[in-house]
Amino acid sequence: MNKVEDKQAVDVLRKFLDNVKKRSTDFQYVWVAERQTKNAEFEGNVHFHIITNKYWKIDKWWNYWLNLQKKNGIEPREKDFKPSSAFDVKQLNSSNIRSIASYVTKYVTKNNAKFKCQVWNCSRRVSELYTDFYTTTEFTDHFKRLKAVLKETVILGERNQPALNIKMIDLNRQTLPLYKRLDDKNKTLK
Repeated sequence: MNKVEDKQAVDVLRKFLDNVKKRSTDFQYVWVAERQTKNAEFEGNVHFHIITNKYWKIDKWWNYWLNLQKKNGIEPREKDFKPSSAFDVKQLNSSNIRSIASYVTKYVTKNNAKFKCQVWNCSRRVSELYTDFYTTTEFTDHFKRLKAVLKETVILGERNQPALNIKMIDLNRQTLPLYKRLDDKNKTLK
């Protein structure tokens, strides 16, 4: 594809995910934006890493993704050009929660690029996992005392002030019971 503006790319992604939601039951996802570094012709274009709970039939969704881009003003570099890498699908073993957490954390924490758009988003049910984010740091302090914070990254916002603090937590017999508090809080929100 051609050069694309950040906001335009996120708008197309949002339309794509909205369509998937309409055609799938219980579709859950997390996406993270990243800058392209290996595409010399359009270095810096935004692309997305997405984790979903659905199997993707590439032939079906690949063509829809390309057509949706064209409908929204993102033209191919040549008239009949069809990129071979519109989708790069890897299956993650959902029973290995650490590998999924590591995958997401890797893309969130290595991302020092500046964007003129939202840099990540998730479906409503996934966002319920972040309920405690809106209260205090008391919850994550428990994990620090248990020495269960495997990695911590601070993302700076305006005026180089901390805007986001991401902690990768080791899920084990000591830490899992602490999540009951989140479960209880989420039940009251439903």
